[in-house]
Amino acid sequence: MTIFRFSLIALVMAGAAHAEDVALPSGRVASLVEAIWEPQTAPVEMWLRLRFVVPGIGPDLDFAEVGADFLALCRTQALPELVKTGKKAEQAIISMSSEPLAFGAINPDVTQYFEAYGVSGEDCILEGF
Repeated sequence: MTIFRFSLIALVMAGAAHAEDVALPSGRVASLVEAIWEPQTAPVEMWLRLRFVVPGIGPDLDFAEVGADFLALCRTQALPELVKTGKKAEQAIISMSSEPLAFGAINPDVTQYFEAYGVSGEDCILEGF
């Protein structure tokens, strides 16, 4: 019985980890670290933050090289998350870091990029920072 439970847990965890890897237009792969629902004050009531690790991004990479990746993550990850949860967010903030990093932490050795999108119907509208 214990072996069966362990195997089942390992299988579920492996499936979950696999589901979090996202192929990006740039050819890189993003792994979801966390989704954060962040309440705001009116008129914007809620932000959805999706944090990803994307190995291979670094200071020598031009931000423009990952621009399409941000939009792809918003469309393929943020919008489905809204549908799945039934929640509404006025803004989706997508972040990429070269290595795992705690939310809000700064490390000069870790590259981080951020992009903000308004969520309008079935699409993401670039708002930028």
